[in-house]
Amino acid sequence: LWLAGGYSTVCLEPHHGHLSANQYHRGDYVFGNAFYNVTPNFTIALEYLYGSRRNMDGAENSANRLSLMAQYNF
Repeated sequence: LWLAGGYSTVCLEPHHGHLSANQYHRGDYVFGNAFYNVTPNFTIALEYLYGSRRNMDGAENSANRLSLMAQYNF
């Protein structure tokens, strides 16, 4: 079993009024992964990701994602 994770953020600032109110201002996301080797040739993995976004006018929302992977090496 092995685990990985991370966090990212980006923020755009309006300069001289070039960005409209409904354009992207800030985004953040955090994720975590878990990998498990069931056999030497078979691995399963699970990932969770949470992300959020805010526009220049303050409107914001978020989303969750869950992913599953199965890998077999021939």
